[in-house]
Amino acid sequence: MQRIVDRLLCGVVPSAFGTNVRIVCAEDVKAPCGFENHWSILKPEKELDELPDMQDECLAQVSVMVIVASLLDAEHRKRILDLGSFLRGHPMVSPPVFLVPVMDSKALQGHETGEQHVKPLLASASVDDVIWGTLAGYSLAFAVQAKLLNLNVQLSQLQDNLQERVSMLEQRNKISNEIDFTQWQYLRTRMFHAIPPVRNDLEDAHQQSVGGLQVGRRISLGAFGAQHMVCR
Repeated sequence: MQRIVDRLLCGVVPSAFGTNVRIVCAEDVKAPCGFENHWSILKPEKELDELPDMQDECLAQVSVMVIVASLLDAEHRKRILDLGSFLRGHPMVSPPVFLVPVMDSKALQGHETGEQHVKPLLASASVDDVIWGTLAGYSLAFAVQAKLLNLNVQLSQLQDNLQERVSMLEQRNKISNEIDFTQWQYLRTRMFHAIPPVRNDLEDAHQQSVGGLQVGRRISLGAFGAQHMVCR
């Protein structure tokens, strides 16, 4: 694993991966020259809480985490799952995680790549994406930045869709509240003060005299009302 790690990071500097990259190796190997302050060893979940570089204040400064591991090694896969579980417990400071599968002796002898083991890692959100191939140096750094850019674009689209759904939900709630007010407040008040029905059993109670004049029989009915005969 030491030779693999040295080859992967040969001739490249940490800043090529981003503002503050964290390289996490599945085996306890020495950090390549220049990566000493950006290097971590993948530990079992119960030991992650005790690592200084896995504390919230350190994770919050990490722009991207790159895991170097063999997918054909069961212990490596378990530790990746443990790291994913640990990071899900710290969602506010969890950085994007990319996996760089390495071709160890098992893969070279069996001509396997371990692709069948990737799905559980992605499904459990232990890693955000996988960088395949035999990239090394600046090619690997550029591939990591491309994956990070693509992830940021997806997150931006997700935020736009979420904001659109929030706006639609707010509009729906506003319309629902207005309908509720109209139905249970406005209409109820109008119906409470409604004009009573006409009672046909009551006699005509119109005024019989106006200003000393006696109102007589109706002589016509027009658009402006009825005309009555008056006399002194």
